[in-house]
Amino acid sequence: MEWKKISSSKDFLSFEKKTKSIKVRIEARLEKKVWRVYKTYYDEKSIRFVEEFTAGDNKKLEYLLEELKKEKILSKSLILKKRKERKTKLNVHLKRAYKEYEFEKWTFGFKDDTKDNVIIIHYGEFIEIDLMMNDKYRHLYREVLDQLFASLGIEDQDKKINVYYYNFQFQENELKKKPSVVFGKIELGMGGPDDKS
Repeated sequence: MEWKKISSSKDFLSFEKKTKSIKVRIEARLEKKVWRVYKTYYDEKSIRFVEEFTAGDNKKLEYLLEELKKEKILSKSLILKKRKERKTKLNVHLKRAYKEYEFEKWTFGFKDDTKDNVIIIHYGEFIEIDLMMNDKYRHLYREVLDQLFASLGIEDQDKKINVYYYNFQFQENELKKKPSVVFGKIELGMGGPDDKS
């Protein structure tokens, strides 16, 4: 079944899709010049699961909506599993990678996971944050932010947040290949006052 547009205005969009066992609704609301997007799974009985996203402008919103519509609909068993994971207390391990006067970079991970996730903080008139996180933690986005902000002592301050997800997928045979090395030569020249070129 296709996605059906439920509502559309300059600051609100809503789409819905129904399967035999569950309904999915995507809602986008414009709040303080940022689109807040909610993807909600629900049924007539006990299942309810919400994923939250943000988009900075209309173009990014359009892209996000198309990506969310393309995603495979979660099964009830997977929804229950994700709900249980959310209830589990996250154990975020932070490590500072870099610090200057108004700028710092931290790496972070969960449990035994490597610290492949990054948060970059720029302090100024307001705090600007770039968060780069493995796509497998997308459903824990809100909980991750809450714990990071609490650990860094910035939960009650004005913030602008950009969130990026990455997804590395290696095939087993690719990991066995020997790495190839590419050598290149780059020449840089700087002209001075006597340069006639």
